[in-house]
Amino acid sequence: MDKQVGYICENCGSADLVYDASARWDTRTQSMELSSTYDHCDCLSCESENRQIEVDIETYEKALMKEFE
Repeated sequence: MDKQVGYICENCGSADLVYDASARWDTRTQSMELSSTYDHCDCLSCESENRQIEVDIETYEKALMKEFE
């Protein structure tokens, strides 16, 4: 199995990130399908627009758990 990773905010270390993307309607499957994503993300914790940092899955899970404290 490949190494698992997650992404956190480069500014505050939060895992509460949202991304912009493009999607299109597929008439065959009758659903939206993701066609592309963009490099930047928005952090809902510190309200910054920035790039994410790739981290190992353990670091990501720790950051994710902080969201529930």
